[in-house]
Amino acid sequence: MLAFRSRLTLLCASAALVCVCVSNASAQGRGGFGGFGGFGGGFGKTGLVGNEQVQKELKISDDQKKKLEEVTTAYREETRKLVPRDTPRDQMRAKFEETKPQRDKLTADAEAKIDGILAIDQKERLDEIVVRLGGVNALQQDKLADKLGLAADQRAKIKAVFEERDKKRQADREAARNNAAGARPDFNAMRERFEAERKETTEKVTAILTDDQKAAWEKMKGEPFELRFERGPGGRNRRGNNN
Repeated sequence: MLAFRSRLTLLCASAALVCVCVSNASAQGRGGFGGFGGFGGGFGKTGLVGNEQVQKELKISDDQKKKLEEVTTAYREETRKLVPRDTPRDQMRAKFEETKPQRDKLTADAEAKIDGILAIDQKERLDEIVVRLGGVNALQQDKLADKLGLAADQRAKIKAVFEERDKKRQADREAARNNAAGARPDFNAMRERFEAERKETTEKVTAILTDDQKAAWEKMKGEPFELRFERGPGGRNRRGNNN
């Protein structure tokens, strides 16, 4: 049963990567709560600059690696203090919301330090990778929304799309937990459902953008970049979203 639950947990984590889950309690967390508008350690600057593939893409020097590691290590330590690992599960969401202002400040400070370590071309490329891997989730970030010139009604519609997605995601998590003690879940079906959800969310959000905004959005992603993960559940290779 323990192995089964572990596999279920891994599947959910993998699905979150495929969908580029925001959940920092929204996406401010996945190896550190922060990042691009909350994309956290996973697909935010604070997490990506420590990734070997990203460092290779940016041509990071050994000296830069050392400085970046110091920044991200300090960042992780500080954010973990805000939401301790022993926080009861039923209090986790409230704790995330309560500490959001502090986490946002820690993220902004860490990203400013990262930008100061990188050369201009490295920073620009990292920004592109963050946007590319973040997918439409990044459009929830005010900084990016401002850059695209999103109107108030567009932002409200985008927020509604993600709220609807989160409700469905929560229902799926509850169903998975309830089923964990009973019959074996269909992992392939779950994976397909997560992928369909990601596609549906992307289509709904991009439909809210004007043609000019869509063009600007594509330009902001820069050249294609694929983030490969070692192994996923069942031994399958995983890849980061590069839509």
